[in-house]
Amino acid sequence: MTADPVALRGLAAHPCFVTAQTLHTRLPAEGGRIGLTTVYRTLHMLAEAGLPDTARDPSEGQLFRICHARDHQHYLICRSCRRSVPVTSASVERWASVLGHRHGFTDVQHVIELTGVCAACRSRAGDPGSHAGHSASAVRHLSGYAGD
Repeated sequence: MTADPVALRGLAAHPCFVTAQTLHTRLPAEGGRIGLTTVYRTLHMLAEAGLPDTARDPSEGQLFRICHARDHQHYLICRSCRRSVPVTSASVERWASVLGHRHGFTDVQHVIELTGVCAACRSRAGDPGSHAGHSASAVRHLSGYAGD
């Protein structure tokens, strides 16, 4: 089974994370017409091969985006517009490794979902961003990764 080229081109055309349904809806506008089942099948086949970045949205399910980095990556994703910003955290990687070692595990893998509302969406909604102080305390907490 091969990936549908229309679905692959459609995914590549979107810089933000998208759901299968959103991608399917946008394909006719980009010159492609395929079934929703084909979009799902293609996206899941690509995900199994590790080609798109994936994330979970509690309300909409799995999100997909063309993978630009080959290394393990985390993203901060806007819940409104789906814009994503790659983030790195050596302390999270160390924490996962130390925790696995402490409990006798090897080859520890993890998934961390970071979501929020970006500044552009917040300003469109008229929110001045009153939660700015939380990110610094969260970073201080993560840097002390010893707890389990």
